[in-house]
Amino acid sequence: MQKEIKLNGKPVAVDFTLTTLLTYEEITDSNFFGEQFEKLKERIALIYAAIYTADRETTITVDDILATDNWQEIADAFTTVMQMAGDFFKLPKVIADAEEREAVELHDGEEDTPKN
Repeated sequence: MQKEIKLNGKPVAVDFTLTTLLTYEEITDSNFFGEQFEKLKERIALIYAAIYTADRETTITVDDILATDNWQEIADAFTTVMQMAGDFFKLPKVIADAEEREAVELHDGEEDTPKN
């Protein structure tokens, strides 16, 4: 079931299926099941894979995601896609909640980190 995220203030459809997994692995050349999603590039790749899954004719590119000037949109998009992953894999709610808390904690830590 598709959901909506925002990029640069505009609504964008996302979905999570086997296509998302394969697209993610194709983009990153790494196994989805071994990822911890600690790096921003992994999160961006997953968001893009979910966008592509929802619309294989999308004109949105990874560069468009990188051009987003609102960190909260990226954090929210990643949280939405991970919630969809939990639904896809039928993760127990306690695990999905823990992953969401971790995503929020990472977001909070990122905000407080000064830029060089």
